Amino acid sequence: MPSRKRAKRSFSRRFLLFGLFIVLAILAYTGAWFYAADTLERRTITAIEDLNTNQQRVNCEEPTARGYPFRIGLFCRSVFFENAGEGISVSAGAFRSAAQVYQPTRGRR
Repeated sequence: MPSRKRAKRSFSRRFLLFGLFIVLAILAYTGAWFYAADTLERRTITAIEDLNTNQQRVNCEEPTARGYPFRIGLFCRSVFFENAGEGISVSAGAFRSAAQVYQPTRGRR
């Protein structure tokens, strides 16, 4: 005859392992999100530096990635573009972009 004590212990252990799995999944997702956010910020800075050539100036003031946990987006306090050769200059306020992590292509048609 099977023991009830053993069944109770097995259920408790499975519940504990399931809880541990959830915590580890959240930690892994958090690490991946912050890694992606750091990569987004670094690539933005690199792209802006590459666009700043002889007669062209581009600026995104304080580029930061935000939106944890369900979105990821780039935010700039202000944006600026100037092409002296063409006589074009554009300045704007805050720039905000965001993509939903669970549906990144939303809005595309």
